[in-house]
Amino acid sequence: MEKEAEQELLHLLPKELQPDFRQVLLHEEIPAEHLQLIKAADTLCAYIKCKSEVLAGNFEFSQAEKDVKSRLDRIELPEVCYFLETFVPSYGLTLDELLK
Repeated sequence: MEKEAEQELLHLLPKELQPDFRQVLLHEEIPAEHLQLIKAADTLCAYIKCKSEVLAGNFEFSQAEKDVKSRLDRIELPEVCYFLETFVPSYGLTLDELLK
């Protein structure tokens, strides 16, 4: 499904921009380690979204939060561990707590 969406997004761009974006959207010539980081960032984004929904009282995201966190725990990248430890806790803080 992702491949189809990538193709569709590419074809929605003006013709003159498609060659520049083809490399990024279709993962052409992108080193494997960059793709791994991109996928990890996407998973982190999904986790933060789930977490914020649960904190807002939308408990339908509770299981998704656990599932995505489980996927993150299996990613063996120091960048992911650092982000989880350093930045994710602040997503549960109030503005007053952030400003302290």
